Amino acid sequence: MNDYSDWNTALVRYFTQHVPYGTKIYLSIDHDTLEKIGSDFAQDYNHESWIANFCQVVRDQVVKDEKIDLDTVSELDDSGYPLGVAFLGIMVLVANQMAEDENLDQTNYFSRFRQIFSISEDGQTRPKGLRTTQNEKPPEIQLWENWNRWLLKQGFIPTAQQGSGSNKYINYPISQSLLRNADKDRLRRLFTEKQWQTRWDEQTLFTKVASEYSRFPQHLKSLIDDRNRYEALATAIHETYEDWLENGSRTISKGRAKYSRQLYAGIYRTEDFLGNIDYYLYPKQQRGRSLGSLTVEVNNKQWDLREDRAGWYLPIGDSLPGQEISEGQTYQISPSNQVQELVLPKRDFWILVPDPDNPESGVYASWSSPKLGDQFIILFRESLFADLQRLRDENLIQWEGDPETKHQVFDGWYEVYQCQVLSKVWDAVFIQSAELKNALQPTTSLSISFSGGLKVPKTNAWISNHSPQVTIFAFHPTVEVQVVNIITDQTVYTQSLSSNSLHSIPNLTEGSFMISASCLGQSTQRLIKVVGWNEIDFLSVSV
Repeated sequence: MNDYSDWNTALVRYFTQHVPYGTKIYLSIDHDTLEKIGSDFAQDYNHESWIANFCQVVRDQVVKDEKIDLDTVSELDDSGYPLGVAFLGIMVLVANQMAEDENLDQTNYFSRFRQIFSISEDGQTRPKGLRTTQNEKPPEIQLWENWNRWLLKQGFIPTAQQGSGSNKYINYPISQSLLRNADKDRLRRLFTEKQWQTRWDEQTLFTKVASEYSRFPQHLKSLIDDRNRYEALATAIHETYEDWLENGSRTISKGRAKYSRQLYAGIYRTEDFLGNIDYYLYPKQQRGRSLGSLTVEVNNKQWDLREDRAGWYLPIGDSLPGQEISEGQTYQISPSNQVQELVLPKRDFWILVPDPDNPESGVYASWSSPKLGDQFIILFRESLFADLQRLRDENLIQWEGDPETKHQVFDGWYEVYQCQVLSKVWDAVFIQSAELKNALQPTTSLSISFSGGLKVPKTNAWISNHSPQVTIFAFHPTVEVQVVNIITDQTVYTQSLSSNSLHSIPNLTEGSFMISASCLGQSTQRLIKVVGWNEIDFLSVSV
C-alpha cells in the first residue's frame, strides 16, 4: 500500500523529472495530476479514487485530533526530497477546487481546506496548528520556503510566493494554480464544441484557445494575459487537451485522467561549412514519467530513443524531407504499451533558438520560445513572409539583411537569420497569423544572458576564475541586479547596471548563485554554478 512518503516522492519526480534546467516550476496539483501519478502505483490497491487516497494518506500523516501537525514533514527524506511537498500539494488542490466565480479569500479557502481534512469549523479562519500571532509566519510557510530552496539547489526556478494584504500567505498555493478544475471543464467543453481532433502542439493549441478569449470568465482571461506564465500555461492546456482526446472526449473531469500515449517532436537544425542545412526529428520527453526503452520507426528504419538532455531525446532519423515538415507526420513507437506514436505536428513556421548549453555550436532547435536578446532563426511557409515584414516594419523584430531577404531551404519554405525582438509593444499590431504573433511576442521585459568564460560541457557550470560575463537585455536603459549565494542565502553582489551591455560579476567563487534582475516592477532570474577543476567528471562531460 502506498504511504505518505510514496506520494511525496512521486509528486517531486512528477514536477521535476525530464524538466530542463532553469525551468519555472509550478506545483499545480489537481485531480488529473493525482490520477496520473496514482496510475503508476500498484494496481491491486482497492480505493475509491487516487484523489481520495492521496487526501487520506496526507490526512493520516499530519492531522492529530483535528489539529495540523507539520513536524513530521518539515525535513528532508532519505532521498534528499523535502517531505512537505505532499502537504503543500493539498494546499494547491484546495485552490484548484475553487469555483471560477468564488473569491479566493482566507475564509473560503480554509473552509474547503477543512473539508478535505475532515476538520470541524470552530469559528476561527485557520485550523488548529496553522494559527499564528499577528507578526508570526504560519508554519506552512517554512514548508514553502524549503520547497523553493530545494528547487533552486536542483537548478529550477521556484514560483511560489507570498501575496499582499489578508491573502498574503494563501497566495503561496494560489500562485501555483495554473488551471482550476472549473477552467479545465470549460476547456473540455470548448474542445467538444469545436471538435478539435488534430494532434496540435502546445503553441498551436494555445493560440486557438486564446482566439476564444471573449467567451472565458475573468480568471481564465487573466491566465491567458499573463505572459510570464505563457509556457507553463500552454503546457497545462495541452495536457488537458491530450487527456480529453485520450479519454473519449469527455466534457468534464471524472477522475480518469491518463498519460498521453503520444510523444511530440520538435525539429533540430544543423549546417555544415558548405552551408548545407539539414533538419532532424527532435523528440520531447514526457514530464515526470519514466518510460522504458523505446524504438521509433522512421521511413522503415528503427531508431532507439536515447536521452540528450532533460526534456529531450537525441535527434533521430535521416534528414527530414520538406514534405514531412510541411505536412507533419506520425511515427510508430514500440513497445506500444505506454506510448504509441511520435507526432511531428503540422505547422506553418518553426522558431529555432541556439543551443542553450552551447550557443556557439551553430546548432539551432525548437527548444523554447526565444528570450529577449536571443538571435534566432525562423523557418516559415512563404505565405507568412508578409506578416514577418509587417512586424519588421513596425520595429517589433529584425533579421539579417534588408526586409526582402529570405533564404529558400526547400519548396515553399524559407528562413530568415539572426532574428531579434526589438519591442514589447505588440498589442496594437495585427497580422494574419495570430500564432506567429503569439510565438514572437516577448514573454518578459527582461532576460539574462551569459557569454564567454570556461563552461563545463553539458552543464550549467563554469570553471572557477573563468566565469562568464553577463548581459541583462531590457527595454529600459538600466536594471537593478542582485546575486545571491543559494547555499548560504547571502547576497554577494548588488548593483545598478546598464542594460544590453556586457558586465563582469565579481565574487562568483565556487558555489551556486541566483542572478536576479529587476526594472519597472518586472523581474527575472537565472541560475549559475561555479565549480573547481576537481569537481569535473571528465568522462561524463566528454563529447
